[in-house]
Amino acid sequence: MLVPIKSKVLIELMEKETTTPGGIVLAIPDRDDINKAKVIAIGDKVVDVQVNDTVLPNWNQAIETKYESKRKTYIIDEKDIVLVFN
Repeated sequence: MLVPIKSKVLIELMEKETTTPGGIVLAIPDRDDINKAKVIAIGDKVVDVQVNDTVLPNWNQAIETKYESKRKTYIIDEKDIVLVFN
């Protein structure tokens, strides 16, 4: 498991699975969730964000990475998270 350091946050882009009439599962981003991300892990200095929060990050500051999965994850500083959804 990855544990970000200090004020870093590990996030992943939220995607909605869509199934075709033939039963093929397509991972297509939902238009409403295109900019939303889910918090996967947080550093020990993070104050305002918790694991499993849905956030709107400043994607220009995110660093793309992959770790033990096919899904893209991103590392971002807590100060570059614009808002947390309720």
